[in-house]
Amino acid sequence: MEINNRKTVFISGIVTGTTDYRKRFAEAEKLINEIPGYIAINPIRVHDGIPEGAPYEMYMEVSFALLDYCDCIYMMPEWKYSPGARQERAFAERHHLKVFENLEDL
Repeated sequence: MEINNRKTVFISGIVTGTTDYRKRFAEAEKLINEIPGYIAINPIRVHDGIPEGAPYEMYMEVSFALLDYCDCIYMMPEWKYSPGARQERAFAERHHLKVFENLEDL
């Protein structure tokens, strides 16, 4: 789904067990938004609205709902170590979204 004639890019990466995920996702969002023709969908911004203590499945359902409206997915470094990121990638592939592991490829 394009927004303002820009392709939407879902950002996926490792969160659980890390302390710098907000910074990493924000940096990826900034870089994507600087690429002409693309706009980032940062799930961390949306996940911040989920009540503390909510089940993991709720976070994943929100991610899948966001992915439904995206044109492609950007897999940040170390995504393979994240069960959630692996699920997001599988979802994207099932729904025929383009998958990128390097921003240079956008």
